[in-house]
Amino acid sequence: MVIVETHCNTGHRNQEITLRKRRMSSNEKYTRQVKIKEAQNKKQIDKHPIILKTCDGKCKKQCPLLSDEHQKEIWLKYWKLSYSDRRKYLSKCVTLVPVKRRRVSTNDNNSFKKNKSRLYSLTHPELKVEISICKKTLLQTLGYTNDSVITELVVAMERDSCGQYVTENRGRSRVDIIDRDIIIKHIELYHPCVSHYRRHNAPNARYLPRELTIKDMFNDFSSKFPKYCDIETYRTTLKRQNISLNQPKADDCEDCLNFVADPDNVNQATNSVLELHKIKANKANAEYKKDSQEEENYETRYYSMDLQKVILLPYLPNIKASYFTSRLVVFNETFATIKKGSLFTSYCVLWHEAINGRKAENITDSILKVIGKERDVIKFVFWADNCTAQNKNWTLYSSLVTAVNQTFGPNEIIIKYLTKGHTHMSADGIHGNIESKIRRKDKVFDFDDLIDNITECRAKVQVLKLETFYQWKSKKKTTKKAGDPLTHFKLTNIVMVRFVKGSFSFEYKTDFDEDLTELHFIQKSALKNMVNYPDNQKSQRGIKMSKKKEIIKALVPFMPDNRKLFWQTLPESENSLDLINEEEY
Repeated sequence: MVIVETHCNTGHRNQEITLRKRRMSSNEKYTRQVKIKEAQNKKQIDKHPIILKTCDGKCKKQCPLLSDEHQKEIWLKYWKLSYSDRRKYLSKCVTLVPVKRRRVSTNDNNSFKKNKSRLYSLTHPELKVEISICKKTLLQTLGYTNDSVITELVVAMERDSCGQYVTENRGRSRVDIIDRDIIIKHIELYHPCVSHYRRHNAPNARYLPRELTIKDMFNDFSSKFPKYCDIETYRTTLKRQNISLNQPKADDCEDCLNFVADPDNVNQATNSVLELHKIKANKANAEYKKDSQEEENYETRYYSMDLQKVILLPYLPNIKASYFTSRLVVFNETFATIKKGSLFTSYCVLWHEAINGRKAENITDSILKVIGKERDVIKFVFWADNCTAQNKNWTLYSSLVTAVNQTFGPNEIIIKYLTKGHTHMSADGIHGNIESKIRRKDKVFDFDDLIDNITECRAKVQVLKLETFYQWKSKKKTTKKAGDPLTHFKLTNIVMVRFVKGSFSFEYKTDFDEDLTELHFIQKSALKNMVNYPDNQKSQRGIKMSKKKEIIKALVPFMPDNRKLFWQTLPESENSLDLINEEEY
């Protein structure tokens, strides 16, 4: 584990909408469909306003028979039709006939350039007969500014004279005419990486390095499979696999976005839930702001803590082989002071997958290391997001009971939680500084290089290395007794938890405005040993030998000799998962 000191100066959206649609009654569904259809018609009408005919008296057609009122009546009737009905209507207005006189006999291929002429007509609203008109009048009456719609329709008419060209194909499932498995296999060669967040925050999503582009990926694919597909097919395949070139975000709230995206589909019950969600988020943000304005002293620390998103080593953006190599996953748990211009230091706790993973007990070790570093502080207040696997679990709470009851430990530890989707905090600023520094550096060969970059991303940085992890376990008791508050207790409802020296329970709040409630959760058999730290982990986690060999073969040759030792001495274990594309919680 590594400690870095520095002065410190948010995919469920579519799923939620689908679930709400399933809950609607048949009447609600019908009403919603009518509203959608009306909105679509209004959009089409606004997009194609009527253009009063400008055909002059020289026109040899019957255009003068159409008055302005006749045009408006035809236009309104036309745009009230569905898409397929509009196609049928327009097809009746265009008649293809053989060419009467040819000015050009043949082209270079010894065939006629023009084989059909077009005749245009409309049904007169008052006379109820077909009248012959020019193309200009037809387009203006229907609200079109060019003849592309007619050109496309005529091509379909020539291709299929039986009327199939007027069918509605939109919304139907598409049939691929190429085998996308070849494209998918190529994409997987780049080793898309899962986020450090749990999958419910980034559902089934994987990410590629930000310095990579779709154009680069497609060019490599085209070099191996020439003329197999175009770049848009490659892009859509990447999207279907739920793989993104953008880094995961945790600051966008799915609930709030759903409300904005589909306000007509929010019933009274859903609206009440959203209002409570906003109230809860506002209270948490107000509490965070209040803590950030507290006067600093040497006995109390306020930190925001967050695990930085995907970091891979080595970082060699100019080496093509680095994109096709499964690289080392690095974890950075950042503890940033929340007061602007704070006099105290922030911390970045670093380790990588060859040392240990990102389980709850590993995150716990990073928190306890910061507590151990600030030995003179007697009260810690941590602000965190609502990631259950990392910041809100019984393993963490059990370990904090042990930490606060140590003779050398603090007197009080408090964790406060921001509301899901509204988790912007001071730690995000440090993460941004780190990412910017790495991009400017352009090359990060090994773990020590990463530490140097983090050290240089802000002024007054001190780096400490440590690789000690403890075997923390949950000490929560199991109970089904009626009336026991632990029986139906849900951690998701907690907004604040407090641990105090001399107590083997914790106090919590489910609303920042309410009083603290005590909860006894430790097993009776575990109470005797709660003041003792568990045993150290005897061995490091290690990575698979195949992954280590791949890095050494593909990337180490591009490194200076004094950087190669780190990779050659990485611990190995065939039982370890590759955390670049696997979860381990």
